[in-house]
Amino acid sequence: MQQLIIFGTGPLARLLHHLIETTTRDKVVAFTVDAAYKTCEQFEGKPVYAYQELEQHLATDNIKLLCAVGYSDMRARQQLFLRLKADGRRFYSYISPAAVVDSSVVLGDNSVIMANVVIEPFCVLGDNNLLWSSSTLCHDSTVGSHNFVAAGTTIGGCCRIGDLCFFGFNAVVIQQLHIADESLIGASALVLHDTALAGKYIGSPARVVSTHQDTGIRL
Repeated sequence: MQQLIIFGTGPLARLLHHLIETTTRDKVVAFTVDAAYKTCEQFEGKPVYAYQELEQHLATDNIKLLCAVGYSDMRARQQLFLRLKADGRRFYSYISPAAVVDSSVVLGDNSVIMANVVIEPFCVLGDNNLLWSSSTLCHDSTVGSHNFVAAGTTIGGCCRIGDLCFFGFNAVVIQQLHIADESLIGASALVLHDTALAGKYIGSPARVVSTHQDTGIRL
C-alpha cells in the first residue's frame, strides 16, 4: 500500500481520489494546492493543506504526490509538474486495474492510465501523461510528456508524439506519424499526415485550421 497526496481540488482530483480509493489498496491522505488557491479546509472528506505549508502538517518523506491538474491550460499543467519535480517530490502514478499495459511499456512519473486503455508492447511514455478510458496506443510508439489523450482515441503503431499535445474524443492517428509538440487534435479527427508545431487539426481527414504558438493549448 502506498500513501499519496493529490495536488488539486477540481473535478479531476475528485475523480482520481475516487478511483484510487475504490480500485487500489493505496490511500489518499490529503489534498494540497498553492496557498493562493486554498478555499476550503476539507475536500472529499480529506484535509486540504497549502502546498507551501505541507511539511508543517505531514511527514512527507514516504508520501508520493499525484498532480491532478486538467487540460484547460496545458502549459500551466506542465509548469506545475516541473515546479513540483524541482522541489524534489516523488510522484505517484495511477494505472487502472482494468487497463491493459504490456510489461515492456515504459511509463514516466505522474502517469494516469484509465480503465480499458490498451498500451501495446514496446511503447515508451514520458512524464505527466493522462490517457483516458478506452484509448489505445499501438506498438512501438513513443510519447513525450504532459500530453492529454481523451476517451476513445487510437494512435497507430510506430508513432512519435511530442510534448503538450491534446487529443479529443475518438481521434485517430494512423501509423508511423510524427505529432509535433503542442498539436491539438480535435474530436473524431482522422490524422493521415505529420503535424506541425502548435497546430489545431480538425476533420476527417484532419486539416490545420489555426495555430497557438503564443498561448499554447487552452480549452
